[in-house]
Amino acid sequence: MFTGSKSTGGFCVTRKGLLEPSKLGHILYDNPGLIDYSAPQGEFIKYKGCSYAWVEISSDGKIVLTEEMMGNNNYYNKHDIQLSC
Repeated sequence: MFTGSKSTGGFCVTRKGLLEPSKLGHILYDNPGLIDYSAPQGEFIKYKGCSYAWVEISSDGKIVLTEEMMGNNNYYNKHDIQLSC
């Protein structure tokens, strides 16, 4: 998952299999902790103006965004956006 642009805000969710072969695949190669899952789950990594993190998808297809994840994301803090987890 990664944060959206300053103008659109929000965030995007994708999977490694789609991101890796795309024009944005360099994000994974430039941040090895994302491509090999060695970065802690849910920990945002800043790269070229956006923040990127990986999270597991539950067996029933859910992604859990913790308060800590939202609290550490400067975009949401700066724009006073409240997300329920």
